[in-house]
Amino acid sequence: MRSHRTANQGKAANPMPRRFGCAILLLAAVCGNDPARAADTAPALIPLTVEFSLDGKQYQAQPPTVPHAGKFWVRASWKGFQRPDDARQPSLALLIGTADFASADNGRQRRQGAPAYIQRPEVPYVARTEESVVFAVDLGPRKEGVLGRINKWDSAQGKFVDAPLPAIEALPGGVHLFTVQVYYRAVDGGETMGLGKELFAVTVENAPNEPETVIYVAPDGDDANPGTAEKPLATLRKALADAKPGTRVTLKAGTYREGDIAMTRGGDVGKPLVIEGEKAGQVFLKGSQVVTGWKLHAEGVWKIENWSVNSQQLFADGLPLQQIGVQNRWHRQKLWADHVCLPPVGKGLEDLQPGSFYYDATGKTLYCMLADKGDPNGRLMEASVKDCVLHGQGASHVTLRNLSFLHNNMTGNENRNGGLVAVGKSNWTIENCEFSYADFAGLGMTGENHIVRRCRIFNNGAVGVDINGSDAAHNWRRYQRPTQNILLEELVVTGNNYRKFYDQWHAGGMKCVPCNRGVTVRRCSVTDNYGAGIWFDGGLGDIVIEDNLVADNQTGIFYEIASPAEGDPFGALIRNNRVVNHPKQGIYISASSQAIVVNNTCFQNRWDIVLHGMPRQEFGGCKLTGNRVRDNIVCGKVADIILFMGQDASDNIVDGNFYITNDSKAAPRFGVASVKTYEDRVYTDLGKLFVAEKLEAHGLSGDPQWVAPAEYDFRLKSGSPAAGKGWQPKGDGSDVPARRPAK
Repeated sequence: MRSHRTANQGKAANPMPRRFGCAILLLAAVCGNDPARAADTAPALIPLTVEFSLDGKQYQAQPPTVPHAGKFWVRASWKGFQRPDDARQPSLALLIGTADFASADNGRQRRQGAPAYIQRPEVPYVARTEESVVFAVDLGPRKEGVLGRINKWDSAQGKFVDAPLPAIEALPGGVHLFTVQVYYRAVDGGETMGLGKELFAVTVENAPNEPETVIYVAPDGDDANPGTAEKPLATLRKALADAKPGTRVTLKAGTYREGDIAMTRGGDVGKPLVIEGEKAGQVFLKGSQVVTGWKLHAEGVWKIENWSVNSQQLFADGLPLQQIGVQNRWHRQKLWADHVCLPPVGKGLEDLQPGSFYYDATGKTLYCMLADKGDPNGRLMEASVKDCVLHGQGASHVTLRNLSFLHNNMTGNENRNGGLVAVGKSNWTIENCEFSYADFAGLGMTGENHIVRRCRIFNNGAVGVDINGSDAAHNWRRYQRPTQNILLEELVVTGNNYRKFYDQWHAGGMKCVPCNRGVTVRRCSVTDNYGAGIWFDGGLGDIVIEDNLVADNQTGIFYEIASPAEGDPFGALIRNNRVVNHPKQGIYISASSQAIVVNNTCFQNRWDIVLHGMPRQEFGGCKLTGNRVRDNIVCGKVADIILFMGQDASDNIVDGNFYITNDSKAAPRFGVASVKTYEDRVYTDLGKLFVAEKLEAHGLSGDPQWVAPAEYDFRLKSGSPAAGKGWQPKGDGSDVPARRPAK
């Protein structure tokens, strides 16, 4: 029988290296000679560091800004990795762009259903002894006739041959998405044994002296003006009507109350339509109207007559009042077990209480009672009146920057699709923006090739970020869609679902449903949302959730009724996150397949890691298969790990995790279920767990010796017995800061 050691008996077998670099993950089938792992043929995660350079000499962790028609280098390196004996000697590495570029040596093709342009590295096949690979990426023009590996069939020779690639101009200025992929194939050249990938964005400068059209807008402007800095327009709507691809619309400081702006055109490749605030934090676009002229109705109750909008939100000096009564379809629509989408508070005017409002649709009268029962005429009162602030419709190649979006009224019109901003068809970049106090979703997204980074998304009515991977042509249902290539990074997502929609329906920090494929969420702080922090539901694969702080939501990270499409390297890769203090599951893999849960630190969740959600009948019957849970640190309040092993569950591997035991937690707790309950069989001894269930052959228990867990600082002290387990800080400034929990 294999021994199961506690922390004072030595370190874990085959610990993962401490440093993961820029998060490209190579996947290789690694079984070795360990009989306990022999049945596990799933890919193992291999750490890789990825760096970028503008001269091929000095490298940095973050992708650079590249001069127009310039070059940059990508270096992927690893240490101590040994390929499995049954893998081919060489490894194949590719750099894939969504737009053609000069050094692409393989013409446009379809990969995972999306157009791709491919470059091999300077050394395309990496020998077993090598520990790095370099791509020299040329973004300049390409002449006609350059040979490329486009696999053109030559009937005379009876084989595929190289052929001329088309001439192209330099990659235009703007933000461009690239992906690194690395393959390992079997010795016979057939089966792909592993695949790693990383999505990243590179900013390319505009061509020198390229003319730029700038349209200025100001709250005190005039739409009859020419739109110059000295004579700005008054409305964003007029500016967008005048804008062409490549135009930059600059909004001067102030508040804009247009709303329901529908974009009829966007930008073009290399010529994005840019909408920016002149200064961050000083430009506010609102879908609300200032309400004045309140009349006293009764003691503490004030009213506005002839109010024709069923406003779902009313704000007093920026803070929302509680809505009273059944005021939209979500107050009436029932879910399972008689849960209501949005449980109403009170019924009518008689239920007004301090800090609330009520709309009488029959009498077209808006009532309010402030928290201090004071006169609202002395306050800034704002009522939501517009469905959205900005709707992208079919527009592509749009950049939003330095803008704050607030207030909308979508649920008042029986709708919930979209958000304060509804992102358009493709290639949107959203940077340094804020989305707050939407009546439902802060940011709504469809389409592909979008980047959202360095934004704050907070205090929205139901959910912060809403991503729908389907479309009207498929009735907004799940289908085998192409990859989306959506990147969400360095976001602060907090305080969402302030209206208290049912937290297990469509609520929390991020809700991505249905049909999402190829979405990356990394280096985000997702905290204090009433619902799941990060939730992918009814989707496909190639979902990456890494390097995030997910804390104090209802559930932490949720991957539900999902499975990878053909060509996806995995269902979801949930890696190197801190998942802390949730009253429900920390990480929940529900009725899904091929999720990889590795090197996460889970602390003080009710159940730290759960693989269950069975049985489920959606999509013809869901399975819980091929999931991997490895090298995590767990310390759950009720249980550390729960695994369903009943009908339609198979090939789920749990091994090498570190279970915290100390003065307040005497033993691990692992629950095995075969029905809907969580604990048909309970194990508090890892050795007995292995003998009975063939799980945790390399599991450990003990004190991980964290720096300051009460302050969410989960760095391991020197000499920790959990080295290589759990969250691995990079220490290069990219880690999401730890924070002291609110008292």
